[in-house]
Formats: sequence, structure tokens, C-alpha cells
Amino acid sequence: TCTWILNIADTAAPLITCPPNQTYQCDQVQGDWGWPTVTDNCTAAEIKLFDQDTVVNGCQTVITRTFTATDRCLNQSRCVQTITIADTTAPVCRLPVSQTIFLCDNDTTVCLSVSGTDNCDQSVTCEVADGAGEVTNGKWCYTPLQSGPVTTYIRCFDDCGNECTGNFTITFVLNESPVCNVPNDTTIYLCDPAEISLPVSATDANGNWSFCRLVGESEGSLVPGAAPGTYNWIYSATKDARICVTVRCEDSCGAFCENTFCVTINITEPPVCYQTPDTTLAFCNPVEVCLAVDWPSQGSNRSSDVARPSKGGKGN
Repeated sequence: TCTWILNIADTAAPLITCPPNQTYQCDQVQGDWGWPTVTDNCTAAEIKLFDQDTVVNGCQTVITRTFTATDRCLNQSRCVQTITIADTTAPVCRLPVSQTIFLCDNDTTVCLSVSGTDNCDQSVTCEVADGAGEVTNGKWCYTPLQSGPVTTYIRCFDDCGNECTGNFTITFVLNESPVCNVPNDTTIYLCDPAEISLPVSATDANGNWSFCRLVGESEGSLVPGAAPGTYNWIYSATKDARICVTVRCEDSCGAFCENTFCVTINITEPPVCYQTPDTTLAFCNPVEVCLAVDWPSQGSNRSSDVARPSKGGKGN
């Protein structure tokens, strides 16, 4: 007789395959990272999550998952899956749109909202990278000293150093005072008392002229004309006078101009004739006789340097 002994053993470890390594942005992390698969040459194998280790390094988190597969014969194998969570996405800059801003005063500070939104960081920091103004508490602020465009470059960054950049242009228009247009100083001769009308107007570079009025001890009145910004200065002249009129024109910002003109009014009277008194002249022969005649006129508005005899008179 003989004895044959056949030993059947299972010494081969299961073959375990981990799910692939994965990388996520901080706002895209998913809860299901997968589960390993396992095959064994003899028996079924049990898979367990043996260990999970998390390491935070600044803006990157690495999770290491170690799995084990054990068959009935206690043969065991391992695999490792790595989950990386990072913040590599730049913020989104929220900047003012380019625009034109009108200001009444040149000492006005303009503040516009500047910010950045981020997928992970709730406290994005923004600053002026180049150009005018400064950013404080989420506002870009600037005080223009003159009219014209101002271009500013903004940089916004998160805690991980990811950044966005952008720029905007603000064209500032500072208010200018209107210009008063009044007549030149003049002298007006009138034959009789009459109403005088002279043009007065205002021009405004910004187009925000508001009204004109007389100020001080100015006489007469301003009557609006047909076109915007135009007036007529009206005065009823009843006697000789010299009148000085001050016109003030204002815009909607309160800026104003003042200008003064003077009008000398002469209401003339009939001239006074000066002639040789009545006299008797005796001549032996016909001769030309010349006698002095003059007629100075009040206001120097004598219409002719030639005297004419009145009806029935003779000579010239």
C-alpha cells in the first residue's frame, strides 16, 4: 500500500484595483469617490477602507484612502487612492462700467463699487494696480481736479494668490460757470421819451444754464427772448440819465457770471437859434451880406451844418 497526500492551498493574495485618483476645485468636491474592485483566484475577498488620511497644505488638501482586500485564507493586498482638493480658479473682477460723470464742484470725491467674487474665498481683496484713486472698503474713490478721462487698472486676488485684472475709464466733466453776454457801453439819443430794448444772453459750456436776472441797483427789467438763454433788457426812458445795469446768470450747479453795461440816455430838445439882431445896413451898390447864424443842439445831434431860411425868408 502507499499513501498519496494532496495539499491544496490558497496563498495568492486578491487582486485589488482602486478607483482612479481625482482632483477637484474646492467648490466641486463630490461625495462619491468610488470603491475598489477585487478579484481572487479561489475565494471571494472582502474589501475594507483601511485608512483615510487628510493633509492640508495651504490652499491644497490631499486625502489618501488606503483599501485592503482579504480573502478567506487571509491573503491580503492593498491599494491607495489620492483625492486632491485645490483652489486654482481666479476670482471674477466686478468693476464699474466706463462712463462720463458730471460734477458741479472740483473738490467732489467720486466712489464706485469695486469687488471680486471667488468660488472658494469669501474675502477677495482688490487694489489699484495702476492709475488713479484707491480702493477702500469695496469702493474705488477719486477726487478729480480737472475735466478729462481717468483710466484705472484693478487687481483682485484670493487667499491662494489667484487673481483677476481689469480696467475702466471714467471721463469727468467739471462744471464751468456760464458766460454773460451784455451790450457794450453806449449812448442813445431819443427825440421823445421811449422804451429802450437791448439784447442780453448767457452761454454755458455744459448746457446747464438756468436763468438770468438783474442784481444790485439795476434799473429796468429782463424779458425772456425766443431762444433759450436770450433776454431783452427793457427800460422806459423819460429823461436824460446814465444807467448802469448788472446782469447775473446762474446754472443748475449755482455757478454764475456777472457783467455790467452802462447806457447814457439823451432826450433831445429843439435847437436854439442864435442870429444877428435886427439891424439896418446901407450900401451904395448891391453887395453880398453875411451875418452869423448858429444853432447848437442839446446832445450834439445837430442833423445839418446848413441853415435854411424859414418860410418866406430869403438868403441862405
